[in-house]
Amino acid sequence: MYFFAPDSRIQKILTLIELKSELNKYYKSNSEINSNQSIEFIEFGGGIGQFAELVIRELSPKSYTIIDLPLVSVLAKYYLNQQNLSNKPNFISSEKELQFSKKSFKVFISSWAISELKLSKRKQIEEYMAKMDYLFIEMQEYFDNVDNYEWIREFLFRNPQFRSTWSQSNRAMRSRVYRIHRIIED
Repeated sequence: MYFFAPDSRIQKILTLIELKSELNKYYKSNSEINSNQSIEFIEFGGGIGQFAELVIRELSPKSYTIIDLPLVSVLAKYYLNQQNLSNKPNFISSEKELQFSKKSFKVFISSWAISELKLSKRKQIEEYMAKMDYLFIEMQEYFDNVDNYEWIREFLFRNPQFRSTWSQSNRAMRSRVYRIHRIIED
């Protein structure tokens, strides 16, 4: 049973391939990370859980947490319960509920959701983003008269522990994928 267009599924698979490749590059440069079992994923704006399903199936992370609105989380729980996943994701409706293992590698994912928040709400999320080891964020250039690219540049300036690369994701929609990782001290 599918609730989404096939194009959406294809885009999510391509995003997963890119994320997996990026994490493998990071693994090679970080000897402390040795298996997917030590990764905790946090997805901000998980929708009905399509991307969570793919990540859980393909990467078998230690945990996967979806932060979304309560009603959307109900839909996601229903969808993901139908998928017979070996590892069930956690659902929370407030970033204040987030708890992490001290020894895990933390990955933050957001496809569009964070770039559609008001700036005041983003400030609350930034505190948690700064604690992550890796951020994978897809966003459009402008939303509601906010320059999202400028926002991410300011976030990086305030958090010098990160390095960033980006690529054009969808030229028609003027979107980019940002890959942001914590600097590894030699």
